Formats: sequence, structure tokens, C-alpha cells
Amino acid sequence: MEQKYDVFISYSRKDYLDENGQVIPGNEVSKIIDRFNAEKISYWLDKDKVLSGNDFTEKIIDNIEASRIFVYLSSANANSSKWTKREVAYADDLGKYIIPVQIDNASYNKQVAFHIIDLAFIPYYANPESGLDELITSIKTHLAKQQAEEQKSKEEQQRIIKEIKIDLKTLNNEETKLEADRSTLLAKAERITDTEERDKLKAEIVESSPIYKKLSEERQNLQNKITELEAKLMKANMTEALPDSLTPSEMNKLGNDYYYSRNGKTQDYNMAVEWYRKAAEQGYAIGQSNLGFMYENGYGVNKDYSEAVKWYRKATEQGNANGQNHLGYMYLNGLGVEEDYSEAIKWFRKSAEQGNDHGQANMGFMYEKGYGVPKDIETAKEWYKKAAEQGNDYAKKRLEKLS
Repeated sequence: MEQKYDVFISYSRKDYLDENGQVIPGNEVSKIIDRFNAEKISYWLDKDKVLSGNDFTEKIIDNIEASRIFVYLSSANANSSKWTKREVAYADDLGKYIIPVQIDNASYNKQVAFHIIDLAFIPYYANPESGLDELITSIKTHLAKQQAEEQKSKEEQQRIIKEIKIDLKTLNNEETKLEADRSTLLAKAERITDTEERDKLKAEIVESSPIYKKLSEERQNLQNKITELEAKLMKANMTEALPDSLTPSEMNKLGNDYYYSRNGKTQDYNMAVEWYRKAAEQGYAIGQSNLGFMYENGYGVNKDYSEAVKWYRKATEQGNANGQNHLGYMYLNGLGVEEDYSEAIKWFRKSAEQGNDHGQANMGFMYEKGYGVPKDIETAKEWYKKAAEQGNDYAKKRLEKLS
């Protein structure tokens, strides 16, 4: 998507407007906006209360995607807003460059912390003037770096285009001369009275033309495509009969093949969902957990947290460790269920005790932050260590931070 804005500003309207919708005199959001205007930094923020319903509006999503940098104005109000949590999560999922700015000394909400815990924040509240300078410097530095990369890419593209055009011009000149020579030869061939010999020579002249060869190659390519499509159609017809002969495990494996683009399959989330669903509907726990994951993330289906929770529950009823971990995450973040730390820790623990590295890492997170359990750094480190020993990158980073 085209990057229309330098910055998307995620904030709480309560830090900007009073109960009557009037701008609060001397508020920090206005100071930051004014400085952006002075520095000619383009930005977008919600001034019109576009949020409604249970999900992001398209306007919020589009403008996060259309911005180069995501600035989160952290405050007690922002950290208690369900919308800023979702904005931060979406920006993180997109890989946006995120700059957290603390306009008061309130601690991050746990859901926000989950996405930006490793990022250096700007303590604006401690010294607004220097904090604002630091923010402007950070934005301009990243913009300059990004623009330099884009310019380099653009120049490389222009160089390639120029080279191709030069080569095409040379090739066209050569082909024009050759075609003229062939026309002369064809005219000479017409003087041959032996019909058989004349037709044979004319055919050789025509078939030596790059245009003829190109058409022949295109004809062959089309034939190859027809053959390929016929093979796919035959395979599709065969596939229709597969559900009765495949085991649920094999159906789930087909789903994985389409999800990960393995075993000759092209990545296709829709097909992955279909095969996960076939396995899940036959009571296969791994397929149920995988189907829940597709609904949670909107891969191959419309995102539906309630539907994700339903399938995760079915998987947990059979003791599936992945399903238990995912269900814990849904309770932690209030996705499709009411936010409940006790339920989150319960399901993370069940998953972790089965050796699931994600469950173990999440147990470490809960103990580190004191969510649903008393805060205990040593216990957190123990769980992180278990996950890290299985190669979990997040756990490795947290262990390094806590050491």
C-alpha cells in the first residue's frame, strides 16, 4: 500500500478532548501534533471518533497500513483503551517501526507490553521538551533511512529498465534487418519454377524467422499449460473421492502441505482451511487446533475469535497442548472470551506441563509480569529456560533481559 503518512498516532482521546469534545488546554497530544506540523511531518490520528462495533474499522486499518511509522502515546488512559491495544497489535503484526512515547508514568497494559516490551521507549513525561526532541530525531532518522532504501531500490529498477530498453532496441533493429533480408529471399524463391523445391525453400525461410519461432514457442507453452491444467483437473477429480479414504491425520497433513507450501503444494490458505476442517470435524485434535488458529488470524477465512475459541476448546478437551496454549492466549487478551488471567494461566500451565515451548514461554511471561500469579522473576526464568532449551526465540530474549 502507498505510504501516505509519515506517522500514525495511536493515543487516547481522553488525553486530547474533554467530556464535551473540546480540546483540553495545554494537553501533550496537541503539543506533539503542533511540533509535527512545524517539522512538516505528515501524520494521521483519529479525531473523528471513527471507532465503532466489535472490530477495527477499515479507516483505522487502512491508515496504519498507509503510515511509515507507528507512534504510541502511552498513558493511563491509552493503556486502558481496548482500541489502542488493537492498534499496537496490528502495527506489530505488520512489522511497522514502532516508537513508544510515555506521556505519563503509567505502566504499559499487559497486552500492549506483549508487543512492545523489547522496544526502547521515550520518557516524554520526565522532560517534555527533550522528549519531543528525541521523538522528532527518531522519526526523521528512520524516515531518512527508509527513503534512502526506497531511492536505492528505485534507482536499481530504473537501471534495469534502461538496460532492457537498450537491449530491446538493439534486438528490434537486428530483427528488422533480418526480416527485410527474408522478404528478399522469399521474392527470389518465387522465381523457382519447381513447385516442390520452391515451397520447401519458402518454408525454410519462414521457419528461420524469430517471429515464427516465437509463435511456435508460445503455441508449445499454451499446449503445456493445457496439459498441466488437465492434469490438475484430473487430480482435483481424484481429490473429491479422497475424504472417505484418508485418515484424519492424513487430512491434517494435507492442510499443512497447503499452509507451508510443502510436498508439491502451492501455498493456499483456503485449501489448508478445508483440509483442517475435514480433520477437525472428524474429531482430530491437531486439526481442531489448526482450524482455530486459521480463524484467530483470518487465514483462508474471515477472522472470527469466537469460532477460534470454539475449535481451541474442542482440541483442549482431548488434551492437545497447542490448543491449550492458544486458548490461554485468548483468555489473556480477551479475544472471543472475557479477559481472565486465571483461565489464561490455567491453560498455559497445562500446555507447558506437556512440554510445549510456547506454553512454557507464556508461563514465564505470566510470572514475570504477575498476571494471574504472584510476580516471581526466578520462576519466570525457570519457565523461560525450559522454552529456550527447545529453541524458543522469545524465551531466549527474555532470559537475556532478566539475567
